[in-house]
Parts: sequence; structure tokens; C-alpha cells
Amino acid sequence: MASSSNWTAKQNKLFENALAIYDMDAPDVWQKLAMAVGGKTVEEVKLHYENLLEDIKNIENGNVPLPPYEEYVVVMLRFLYLFPSIYYLHPFSSLN
Repeated sequence: MASSSNWTAKQNKLFENALAIYDMDAPDVWQKLAMAVGGKTVEEVKLHYENLLEDIKNIENGNVPLPPYEEYVVVMLRFLYLFPSIYYLHPFSSLN
């Protein structure tokens, strides 16, 4: 039996995709989700889902700090100031 705390990135992606596909009100949704993920039991999938809901609740309630975007922007602006030609190589530079 696999551990519920050890989900690979692939299993997480399969889980997310399955959540988008299956009706959560279907009587066999947990079996379908477990089959879609692979290597996890129905109980592990339920626990993973409950943890996901708790994470979403914490984010929506402002209990999870946002990443320091300001620091990233400052670093990027300094970099572009020092190396202005790099800007024109960026794939989004053509959007201006």
C-alpha cells in the first residue's frame, strides 16, 4: 500500500486532471479517482482531496503568504538595466 504522504508530481497532475473530469457527486467517484491516479487507495485519494480542500480554504482565508513578487521584480529590473539587450530576446517582448 502506498503512503498518502508520498505523491509524485505525476500522480498529483493525474489527480488534478481526474478532478476536472469526474463528477464529485457520482457514487463511484473515489474509485475512479484512485484508478486515474494509480498506486493509491480510495482512502488515500480521499485524504489527499480533504488536504487539498483545506489548502484552498487556507489560501482563500489569507492564511498562506504570497510569494515575494516585489523582490523578483526588483531583481529583474536590475538585470534588464544591466543587460538591456536581453529584453529583446524575451518571448513576450514582441507583445509591446
